[in-house]
Amino acid sequence: MDDDLDKFIEERKAKLAKDKAELKHDPPYMEMKGKTSEQLSENSKMLISMAKENIPPNSQQTKGSLGIDYGLSLPLGEDYERKKHKLKEELRQDYRRYLTQ
Repeated sequence: MDDDLDKFIEERKAKLAKDKAELKHDPPYMEMKGKTSEQLSENSKMLISMAKENIPPNSQQTKGSLGIDYGLSLPLGEDYERKKHKLKEELRQDYRRYLTQ
């Protein structure tokens, strides 16, 4: 059993020494990070550019000229628009009454 333990310790020491030697020859992390973009193949660059082209526009760009969002939401109907307009008018009138008091 002692032989197995000694053998295991020696293997670990040898592996540690080997790993240290490999790390001394490897470039620092920031150099490796900078080289990754240089190493991209033409196919990878093409795929990245295609992915960038397929990014959906911002929600601000989907709004119509009146500021109404016609994009991703369900239409609310004319009844909703009438009530909304009526409430806005009531709010304006209440505000005018408040200012006159």
